[in-house]
Amino acid sequence: MYKLGDYFVSLAVTSDKGCLGDTIKKVGVYPLPTAYFKTSNYCFSDSPSAFTDSSYIVSGTVSDWKWNFGDGASATGNQASHSFTKDSTYTVQLIVTSNNECKDTTENQTVIYPMPQADFESNITAGCIPLCINVQDKSSIKSSTINQWVWLVENKVAGTNATLDTCFNTFGEYTIDLIITSTNGCIDTMTKSNYIAVWEKPNADFLIDPNPSTILSTDIDFTDLTPQTINKWEWYFYSELPDSNLLGTSSNMSPSYHFPIDTGSFPIRLVVTTNEGCKDTLLKILTINPDISLYVPNAFTPNDDGKNDFFYPQGLSILYSKSYRFFVYNRWGEVVFDSAENGEKWNGKKDNIPSPEAVYTWELVIEDEATEKQKHQGKVTLLR
Repeated sequence: MYKLGDYFVSLAVTSDKGCLGDTIKKVGVYPLPTAYFKTSNYCFSDSPSAFTDSSYIVSGTVSDWKWNFGDGASATGNQASHSFTKDSTYTVQLIVTSNNECKDTTENQTVIYPMPQADFESNITAGCIPLCINVQDKSSIKSSTINQWVWLVENKVAGTNATLDTCFNTFGEYTIDLIITSTNGCIDTMTKSNYIAVWEKPNADFLIDPNPSTILSTDIDFTDLTPQTINKWEWYFYSELPDSNLLGTSSNMSPSYHFPIDTGSFPIRLVVTTNEGCKDTLLKILTINPDISLYVPNAFTPNDDGKNDFFYPQGLSILYSKSYRFFVYNRWGEVVFDSAENGEKWNGKKDNIPSPEAVYTWELVIEDEATEKQKHQGKVTLLR
């Protein structure tokens, strides 16, 4: 093998007639270039793929490059780029030529990885506060696998697992992004703008007028004070706590209701519903107290004529009292009549003997539903 350099080569020839001839020529022995380039693997979306020549030669220069990308496409130059039309494994060939027309060829494989296709789906996309959702990854990839997930809710990281569980406590519309990465490092993103609609929950409120009331005023007005827009009202009027004994209902916005003439605590429940179906419930208590409703005559005539023959107190305060005691005294403070029975009447006699005409003092002691004692006194004239 010859070393690199210039050589003189002579050639002598003899014809069949014995004639001689010769020549001398100069022959150069030039170095071969060494074709070389590094390859990288790319994701299909990383287009175009770049290739850079790293060939070398001991003397002279590399003056020409030809790239064959394994898919029928080619390029020239010491740097080249190419957009592959599908993911696959390609054999890329580089042919280099020196300034002395010496050539070398090398081949390397490059892999174009498939892209994942990001997608997701929520079990709920609209609802009332508080709204909790479960979002499932629905992404796919032709080969390889997906091994990284990043969930964004309104551009803030909300999770890094294959599923997203999150809750919303503020009404509005929310955008969700899913960023996925395959085992080959290929990335895709799915954005669903205003994907989750969270509806405002109403804050039920109402006015009871009057409250408290008395047994003399049991027609009660109710006014809805819910600040949100409501399209359905459900009123429930109960007679006792717990709210098990239902007296009546109403679907009016601000109804009135007539309660029985009775004292106590009456639960009132309002359920309001918005256009989106969001509900809220509020329970308030209506208090109906006894009232001072008392009538005691100031004279009577116990003469058995069937008119005004008896003396006794009357009124709702007595009708709804829990305890009752009624006394009548003569001018010397002696008790001429004493009763603990509501409705018992004095006939103007003491020990079955008619009492004389005179002015008598009466005293009434009752205890109402609120366990408060009331004492009432007055005068009555007995006429015969």
